[in-house]
Amino acid sequence: MKINHQVIKAVAAFISVSSVHSTPLPLYNPDTARDFFSSPLSITTSITLAPLKSFFDAAQEKTSITDPEFFSRGFSAFIQKNYNQSDYADTLSRDGRQVTEFLVLSNQYNFSTEQTYTGLRLFHNKFKETGLVDDTVMEVILKTLPVELDRHFPLNPLHSAKQKSPAKMVENIILTEFTDHLTKPTTSTEHFFSGLSQTIASSLKEVGANDEMEMRNRLRTLTIKFVDLLLTKTMWYPQHPESIWPSVLQAANSISQLCSSNIINHLDDADELYKTLISRFVWFIEQFGSQMPVSWFDTVEGDVSGRLVPFLESVELDEGIRTKKQSLLAALARGKTLAIAQQTHGLLLD
Repeated sequence: MKINHQVIKAVAAFISVSSVHSTPLPLYNPDTARDFFSSPLSITTSITLAPLKSFFDAAQEKTSITDPEFFSRGFSAFIQKNYNQSDYADTLSRDGRQVTEFLVLSNQYNFSTEQTYTGLRLFHNKFKETGLVDDTVMEVILKTLPVELDRHFPLNPLHSAKQKSPAKMVENIILTEFTDHLTKPTTSTEHFFSGLSQTIASSLKEVGANDEMEMRNRLRTLTIKFVDLLLTKTMWYPQHPESIWPSVLQAANSISQLCSSNIINHLDDADELYKTLISRFVWFIEQFGSQMPVSWFDTVEGDVSGRLVPFLESVELDEGIRTKKQSLLAALARGKTLAIAQQTHGLLLD
């Protein structure tokens, strides 16, 4: 049809006023997204990739699950057979079952915090190789994290002093105890050495508790980084608009669950993850809003304006900034305008 350029200018002016972006959008490769959307997960994935549990079953035939070698045997075999495959990152972007399987197995086999951290870190690094992540992958991993990592983050962990060198602690104990014993003996030599041994053993247990606390903090930091990475790469399918908004709400709920499980224990970290989620959703609207049904915008706008999304009602931690709710409503208004322009008037606008 013949395009009325005055109409285009008027619509473009309205869009410009409604735009929420003062900075450029992330780099976007339409060919990558097109390939992603046209290539749904192959049903052969679960056949070509052996379940993660099979590697640990094989390891259990050679060593006890309580042996430190059990984890390294099982995970090393998985790395060689699956993880190092050239297309494994692409597989993960469409199917997150091996990540959630690892998290479940970490509880089943009672992996230590360090072992859980090691496995999760490898998956985190593999996702760095992906361009996009299917929204269902993001959802299932975020739902699993608070459930399966909960045991590593007790609500009332023991507080201990700043960690000291184990050798230095033993040295100080021996010097102190020997000095007291030589100056004013209160027990026999045999009883003295027995008591000294118990004192040293108790102190080394304290060092172990400090080590565990440090590893727990590393796991907490890694988990937050992992969630943030998944959110920044999440892609929803415009062909299935009915699943997009529930996916966003589910992701927000999972972030809340991470807070309830004490995995996220600082407001700044929760706020930044919510910000990442909204930023990615706004980005999606900017890229694919013109393809979405107008009724879809009405549904999302109704929930947001009706104060039905709790995290969007929270006061921003930084004074004076545009709120997440304002940013989302502005993006929805702009996307709705694009959708009407294209679907009702046949106008193709950038």
